[in-house]
Amino acid sequence: MSGLQTSFLTIVALLCQFTVTLLSRDIRRFCQVEDRAFDLLRQAIVKLGLSARAYDRILKVSRTIADLAEEAGISAEHVGEAIQYRALDRVGRAG
Repeated sequence: MSGLQTSFLTIVALLCQFTVTLLSRDIRRFCQVEDRAFDLLRQAIVKLGLSARAYDRILKVSRTIADLAEEAGISAEHVGEAIQYRALDRVGRAG
């Protein structure tokens, strides 16, 4: 593995660690969500019957996805991907 790859993996690990440790009050500060993304998240909460905790988790995963895409804000695409991961997580627990 090259030095650049090692550095990249270190940065990704730090971003993930930072995002995981966000408190609910910090999520609003660091997770700037576009209007379309917020609407998608709201629809998912209603349709899937998700809790406030799940809402926070989806935003954290969306933030990580946006960071990896080097985007400042969270778009509907980031939220959609995070919702898919959440749905897969629920299926995995049921089985």
